[in-house]
Amino acid sequence: MSKTTIAAAAGLAIVLTDAPAIGEAVKDSHGPGLVETMMATQSHHAKLWLAGNARNWELASTRLTS
Repeated sequence: MSKTTIAAAAGLAIVLTDAPAIGEAVKDSHGPGLVETMMATQSHHAKLWLAGNARNWELASTRLTS
């Protein structure tokens, strides 16, 4: 097989893949992504810090809900 044929086959394979274009969001039906998880964690930690400073142990003991 010639190098040109291999290159053409590789190029065709790349064009025909179902991968999203650069910059397009990937649709994921498995749940929240990393950004959502990190934002929820940051908000929870901020709440814990504020509750600890205020010595509000009832607020600090509440669980993070999704």
